[in-house]
Amino acid sequence: MSLRIQNVQKSDSGNYSARVTGDKSAKSAQYNVTVQDPVSSAVSMFSISSSHHCSVTCSTEGFNISSTFRYDNKTCHQEGGERTGVTNAGSFLSIYLSDSSIICNHSNQISWTQRNLTFQSCFTPEGSTDQNVAVVVAVAVAVAVAVLFLVVGLCILLKKC
Repeated sequence: MSLRIQNVQKSDSGNYSARVTGDKSAKSAQYNVTVQDPVSSAVSMFSISSSHHCSVTCSTEGFNISSTFRYDNKTCHQEGGERTGVTNAGSFLSIYLSDSSIICNHSNQISWTQRNLTFQSCFTPEGSTDQNVAVVVAVAVAVAVAVLFLVVGLCILLKKC
């Protein structure tokens, strides 16, 4: 038994019943039909981070959820596990960790959309600033040594030292 409703509108939501009668018996069924719009693609994410923690908020249509992620030894962990909430429109908003991304997923029974945030854009891993400074210092020292050799070489060559 099937029923197809074309060009459905939210106003088509409601209780439906069907009754089939035949030679020997009657069958009936009750259905509660809910017509949903596709989820909004307006899903946003933002983060506030430090070297070890990153707080990410996932928002859509006046509803948001937040989760904190911890970065330890090149591994990211979501504190308290996946966060999921139900919006006023009956859709689901979840934030979770997958491979090297933090994912915000907005879905209902007919559609979904998601936004990804990579670990690199969420965290400033401890030591990265020190590593950047070390590279700059190493380059500066190499340039200074090269200039010193150039000056000494010119001085010896021109016999003015």
